[in-house]
Amino acid sequence: MEHALVFVLAPQDSLPGDEVTWDDLLAAQLQGVGSGSALRMFRVPADVDHSLEALVGSGHANASGDDPFLPLVPAPEPGVSEQRRLICDALIPHLDTTALWLGAYELRGSAWTDPSPEQSPRIEIEEISCLDQVSLGEIAHETCWFYPTENGDYLCWENQRKLELKPGYPVEAHQGQQPIVYDRGDMRLLWSLMANDQELTCVGLTYQRRRIEWPIALAEPERSVTWTSFSVDDMGEESYRERSSFTVCPEGKP
Repeated sequence: MEHALVFVLAPQDSLPGDEVTWDDLLAAQLQGVGSGSALRMFRVPADVDHSLEALVGSGHANASGDDPFLPLVPAPEPGVSEQRRLICDALIPHLDTTALWLGAYELRGSAWTDPSPEQSPRIEIEEISCLDQVSLGEIAHETCWFYPTENGDYLCWENQRKLELKPGYPVEAHQGQQPIVYDRGDMRLLWSLMANDQELTCVGLTYQRRRIEWPIALAEPERSVTWTSFSVDDMGEESYRERSSFTVCPEGKP
C-alpha cells in the first residue's frame, strides 16, 4: 500500500472532507488560485555595455524572456567556466492569504507500475482522507530572501499568468509505504521582499522545510511582459535601486 500527502488551496466552503475523489480535489483547487507571475532574473555581464533600452530596441530583451545577453557575449575559452547569468526562473502563484484555506489529504492505493498518469503522486488511488483544514492566516510565517543579495547589476523579466493548478505536494518527500504522519506545526507560509515592494509578498508554502510544488494544469500568459533593470548595493543608501523599466509586447517593441 502506497501513501501520499497532498495539499489543496481553496476557500473554506470549497474544501472537501473525507470520502472524496481525486476529481473533487482537482475541482476544489481550481477555486483557490487563478493567477500568478512568471519571473526570471539575469546577471548583467561586466563586459557588456548595453542599456536595457538598447537591449529592448535591438530585440534582444523580448517577450520570450530568453537570455538577452546570449547573442552579445562570446563563448568562454576552453577550460574557463562560464558564469551562470540566469539566477531565477520561477512561477509565483498569487495567494490571497486572507481568504484561502489549506486542506491536507492522505491518498492511499497501489503504486503505478506503468508510466504515471498526468497527476501526482503516482498512485492508483483507492481512498482519500482529510488530515487537516486550516486558514492560511493561522499558519506560521517565515521570511525568505527572493531577490539577489550579491552586489551587481541585474535584469528582471516578469509576465502575469492566468493559472489553473493541481493539488500540491512537498518535493522529495510526499509518497511512501508508511502511513502519513502529519503535523500542522511543520507548515510555513513564506514571505519575501520582492524588488522595491514596501511590504512582504507571499511566495509559497513549505512543509517540513520542503517546498510545496503545485503542478500546473493551465498557464495562460498575458501578451505583454515587463523588463526591469536594477542594481544591488549593500553599502548604498538603498540596497535595491531600479534603473529603468520597459513593457514589451510579442512583436518585440516597447
